[in-house]
Amino acid sequence: MDQPGDRARRPRDAQKTREAILAAAETVFARHGFDGARVEAIAKTSGYNTSLLFRYFGDKAGLYKAVLQRANREMGQLLEGLLPPLAATPASADLFRTFLAEMVRTVFDYLLEHPRFGRILTWEMAAGWQTYVRSARLRTEDLAPFAEVLNRARGAGVLRSGYAPLIQMSLIVQMCQSYLAYLPLYRELFPGEDLSSDRALDQARGFLVDLVVAGLTTDAGEKPPVRQP
Repeated sequence: MDQPGDRARRPRDAQKTREAILAAAETVFARHGFDGARVEAIAKTSGYNTSLLFRYFGDKAGLYKAVLQRANREMGQLLEGLLPPLAATPASADLFRTFLAEMVRTVFDYLLEHPRFGRILTWEMAAGWQTYVRSARLRTEDLAPFAEVLNRARGAGVLRSGYAPLIQMSLIVQMCQSYLAYLPLYRELFPGEDLSSDRALDQARGFLVDLVVAGLTTDAGEKPPVRQP
């Protein structure tokens, strides 16, 4: 018979178990990629048996899907938090530049704090993104608020190029991911520099902010180039 509090503990225990399994899965997928990861290794890392993994997530593909969707949801929520200042005001060059700068900082910091997710993205890049597309549940309608902001900025002459606005935005993720993925190589090439220190990472973050803002936006009084058909 259930003791008092048993039913209240069960949802919490189930959530704790689920999170432990997801953390273990993320570790193994980051180390081996989707194809190289083994459910047995995930079970061993998590401390739970494979039958429990299957009960929660169905199979390896279900685990991978849950890992990707969790990371995409977390990053998406952080980025959506940057939209309100732009939603109710006319397109403003200063506001838009601030939005881009904060987007770079947000993506950089998320990937810095979640290196395993960054490694999974690198595996997917090498594999042509096939598993990612099937698993991440990407929907262009979820990006509609960002497209609206970018299109408004373009209409106001602030966004430099008319090239696919959402691809322009996605380049922010790619630039941040690439820089962090290259850090081990940079450390080998420049052994006398502490590129992983807080100061060095802050400088790298600031450089990427300047690069994105200067590259995507027009200068004061500058007319954006006409997009060629």
